[in-house]
Amino acid sequence: MRSSERRGSRGRRAALLALAPALVLAACTNPAKPSPVPSTPGATPRPFTVMSTDRVTVTDPAAATDQASTMFAINVFQRLMTSAPGQDVLKPDAARDCGFIEAPTIYTCTLQKDLTFAGGDPLTSSDVKFSIDRALRLDVSGSSTSLLSSLRRIETPDDVTVRFVLSREDTQFGWALASPAASIVDEQQYDADEVRSPEEPAVGSGPFVVTSESTALSKDLKRRGWTFVGPTTIYAFMQAMGLVNDHVEGCASRSVAEAARKSLNHERDRRPAGRGGVPPAGGSPADAHRRAERGPDGHGLVLP
Repeated sequence: MRSSERRGSRGRRAALLALAPALVLAACTNPAKPSPVPSTPGATPRPFTVMSTDRVTVTDPAAATDQASTMFAINVFQRLMTSAPGQDVLKPDAARDCGFIEAPTIYTCTLQKDLTFAGGDPLTSSDVKFSIDRALRLDVSGSSTSLLSSLRRIETPDDVTVRFVLSREDTQFGWALASPAASIVDEQQYDADEVRSPEEPAVGSGPFVVTSESTALSKDLKRRGWTFVGPTTIYAFMQAMGLVNDHVEGCASRSVAEAARKSLNHERDRRPAGRGGVPPAGGSPADAHRRAERGPDGHGLVLP
């Protein structure tokens, strides 16, 4: 490879790493990996959540150009490949494996089995092709579509195989497939020729989802003067407070979270009713929403 090509590859990787948000979100982790070392000797390791106060201006991954919108895309949508924030190592995400198998200009990926979007539609190779072709067609200025410049066409011989035919040898193409522009959207939900409005639901297959409940609570809090309470931030709050348990089936944390939720509800049922017959803190999402509506000062948010 010529020196100019090597410099271009390093520049592409650096550009992608610059797009990756420097945060860690609580989710199911691989139990084989060592836990982070506690800051206090003897303390019990525990997951943690970091939230951002940056305003998400765009929820369509094909049009993400700022850090907050990029963070949104990274967490709500999957890509074929991914990398940990700030790390120089690629690994499969929606793909089971990817690589130059047939030729130096043909990059082939095989999808994981039984992938679905948050809305329930299956995620297939057709959605991958639709998403990347769509991002290139929209070609939003300042987005990461430029990382896909070596792509000539996409072939989908079956539901789980995606073949990228390149116009030239590009050993860094895997990094392009980890960029926000390569995020996979549901072709049944997204318009091929228009950027999706932030007012419409974001439908992805990533670890976080935007629900009707989090959207409704977000709108209500904004109406009351709260800021930095978008649907994704509110959903993360709902997860952290145990209002929802969306750990996938088979995740070691799912049963632990569900047991904690049942214990909380059982303890709530044993308590006497508060003043006016209002149940004490805890309980259902509806209870939490009502307390958010009328906190002790008349407009504050009360945590369960």
